[in-house]
Amino acid sequence: MSVGHALDPLDSTGAISGMAALTGSSAFHEHMVRVVHDTSSFREIAATAQAHHNSFKKYVLAQMPGLKLVLHVWELPENLESVDTHNHRWNFVSRVYAGELEAYSFRDGPPGPDTFTEYQYASPNGAEDFEMLPTRTARLETIDRNAYRAGDIYAQPFEEIHRARPTQSGTITLIAEGAVMQRSTRVFGSGLDHIAARSIVRSIQRPDVGTVRADLIRFVSVLEESAQ
Repeated sequence: MSVGHALDPLDSTGAISGMAALTGSSAFHEHMVRVVHDTSSFREIAATAQAHHNSFKKYVLAQMPGLKLVLHVWELPENLESVDTHNHRWNFVSRVYAGELEAYSFRDGPPGPDTFTEYQYASPNGAEDFEMLPTRTARLETIDRNAYRAGDIYAQPFEEIHRARPTQSGTITLIAEGAVMQRSTRVFGSGLDHIAARSIVRSIQRPDVGTVRADLIRFVSVLEESAQ
């Protein structure tokens, strides 16, 4: 089963095996090398690159109907509270190429001391700014914690609330995103005991071209090492 078919709807076992087959092939490695060194492809990747609020840079390496391959290069966040807890609009499967991720899963929990403001976020659809609208005060209960290291592949359902952070700078992951399953995303801001009086507006940040080139060249280097 291909990665795309296994993501819509999510078949975790199929998505993981499909991702292993895709990213383990020599054809995939050769294609990534061509993408990085081809001037036109590099310009397309650099033009849409983003420095995300959750301490990673992301690069769209390939896109087709119902499937997108997105490279993440992570940096250590200043603190855990600076990383948004959230879900997604699509199922995904991720392969860790370097470093390590700590991943936590949550569910809506009973009343307790840890409160969050829940926001609703929709894709900016090409805009350079986006707005997160407060919806309610929420409490979350941790239901799982995992550490994913280089070589690990895991699948994530779109509706599951989660949070991920690297344990070291330079952690690299490649995500295959499936088709959009819902219009908006749930985002939770920690340390708040009431719904914020206003929405949060964030601007999309872009890494400079030199950073994009360095990250992509490092990814190719890691690919070559993993193929040996």
